[in-house]
Amino acid sequence: MSGLPDAPPKAYLCITCRAEHVEYRGKCGECGAEHTIRLRGWERGSGEVQRDLFPEKARPMQYRAEPVPRIRIGVGGIDQAFGGPHTPGIATGTANLLSGAEGAGKSTLALYLVNTFPNAMYASSEESYEQIEDRASRIGIVTPTKRLGASLLTTHSISNALDEASAVRSTLLLLDSLHGFDGEVEGNALKIHRWCKANRTTVLCIVRLVKNNTVRGSRDIVYEFDSHIEITVKQDRDARGNPLPTFSRFMVTRKNRFGPTGQWPLLLTESGWSDPKPPLQAPPTP
Repeated sequence: MSGLPDAPPKAYLCITCRAEHVEYRGKCGECGAEHTIRLRGWERGSGEVQRDLFPEKARPMQYRAEPVPRIRIGVGGIDQAFGGPHTPGIATGTANLLSGAEGAGKSTLALYLVNTFPNAMYASSEESYEQIEDRASRIGIVTPTKRLGASLLTTHSISNALDEASAVRSTLLLLDSLHGFDGEVEGNALKIHRWCKANRTTVLCIVRLVKNNTVRGSRDIVYEFDSHIEITVKQDRDARGNPLPTFSRFMVTRKNRFGPTGQWPLLLTESGWSDPKPPLQAPPTP
């Protein structure tokens, strides 16, 4: 025996093989496991403050000369609703909500979006394959000589929709609609948010409204998304204020982390969405 005191334990420990380390490493040098190095004291009941070391690390904030990439739809009212007049288009890698009254044109707009994004996926919790394909054929997105490049899935499982979107490496996942999937709506919204940010995939999720024009469910749902766009429908009136048999539609941006809020006019016909001609004047933002 040397009579020397035992060396103090090293500060870090691998939770897989128990190997000790002087400093934190992303990979254990003994067993090769990744992200298993923890500061001593993580064990429950050790008498020390528990502190897990997560794989994510803080770094200095950097200046970004290039703005977030955007994809334009080609309809001015839609592009500006998502990005504003100066940076029109949908910011890639964002999670977006689309709401509106029954018959406002949400699902028709959804088809326009999947027709624009490369390798998009349309996941429906409410309609069948035949119903979606019939709408796409009616508005001319799918023809006998032109097929829609998007993948199509009908499912009641949000996990299935996310897994399939990962499998096909989708650049846009369109969910129609959030309230049709099994499970708690708030929990599904959180899953969508985390999946969107982890995969850097653009998400557009259609949601239902209640009578006061708010998203059905708790306010936590809206907080999980980067933008909330609503399609509003207003009946036209003549100079005397009498109702006409025509309706005007507006894209109303309720929330947007990547652009301004506001209203932009749109026209919906049997052929789909377009900008009004001549352009309509949007009413004041409420």
